[in-house]
Amino acid sequence: MGWQGWVAIYGAVLSSFLAWLQFRQSRRKLKVTCRLGTASSIISGEPEHPVIEVDAVNIGHRPVEVQEMVLLTTAGGTISEGRNVYRRGALIHLPELLRDGEAVTAKFYLSEVTRYLNALNAAGKLDPPVRLSAAVVTDSERKARRGQLPHNEALARYVQPH
Repeated sequence: MGWQGWVAIYGAVLSSFLAWLQFRQSRRKLKVTCRLGTASSIISGEPEHPVIEVDAVNIGHRPVEVQEMVLLTTAGGTISEGRNVYRRGALIHLPELLRDGEAVTAKFYLSEVTRYLNALNAAGKLDPPVRLSAAVVTDSERKARRGQLPHNEALARYVQPH
């Protein structure tokens, strides 16, 4: 094989690699993170409540429409975000279109989550008890991204160990 053949092979490999790289960079990407935080409650009048905050950040180069943000239980059920979704501090309703670097945050009140899990466990006498397993964010293409739940003393009874 002459030098022309080697140049042709080099060109084919390089163009394939660049096409793969372009595909990877242009796809939709969401990063899901979770943390324990606090939120004020207008309903109860109490200044702060512990919450599980789930953030979805668009780290790709294409817009992503967030359809749903839920907490997943070990029994396969979900706890919905309800009306507690925020973007730049303002209350919004899903679905929400996120451009490059934009984020939405769902706040799950810990008192409501624990009440729900306690009711499930009391009604079903389940062994092992139902716990939270992950936070899941679903986009418009129905792709689900998971985020690990925070571990600390307040959540130890309710979060499945990793």
